[in-house]
Amino acid sequence: MQLNKKKKIPLICKIFDPKCFFHDFVKWTGGLPIIIYLRLKKHYINQKKQKGLYKGPAIIVSNHPSFVDPFIVLNAFWMKRCGFIATKDIFKNKIQKWLFTSFGCIEVDKNNISVAMFKKTTDVLNRGHSIIVYPEGHVVRETQMQEFKSGAILMAMFADAPIIPMYIVKREKWWKRQHIVIGEKFNVKEYISSPIPSMDDIDRVTKLLQEKELELENLGKRGN
Repeated sequence: MQLNKKKKIPLICKIFDPKCFFHDFVKWTGGLPIIIYLRLKKHYINQKKQKGLYKGPAIIVSNHPSFVDPFIVLNAFWMKRCGFIATKDIFKNKIQKWLFTSFGCIEVDKNNISVAMFKKTTDVLNRGHSIIVYPEGHVVRETQMQEFKSGAILMAMFADAPIIPMYIVKREKWWKRQHIVIGEKFNVKEYISSPIPSMDDIDRVTKLLQEKELELENLGKRGN
């Protein structure tokens, strides 16, 4: 898998992207109640925000404890336009397909990952936006984090984009403040130098990503 070259982000995409009109409309008209409801509290690894953390496109990787998680991640990265990797189950009819696609969701068949999906994610990243991925693959209500799938690593390699790990701390009561922990941005190419990596390389970096996520989980549990 050959890494793509970085493309210059058009100025119009930074200010106004016609492809993201519905995404922007929903976020700016309906975001205030979510901000008030979550009252998000961000924590950072080493208690310090990494320089340049919020700049540029990235693949944001998070645990997935509830159906509210997309709003939490969007709130955490408010100034970014973020697309979502979503299973084909939510694209059940034409209305749902239009709704979720217009909001930036990219359909994926977990049992049959296609090159077309990687091309779509690369297009989003090349336009200066970000992609949100839940590598556990589904909502996990158990306390123990499930094994990560390698999709986020493959996307990062295909688009030559950095990954930002994030952990959502589960709230015990709905009225309490929502806490999250954001890790440091890192590049997969720092750990895989070969232009055609082996499955062992991909599995190794996938496990490394989960270790970073578990570190954020431990910080979240101590700080909450």
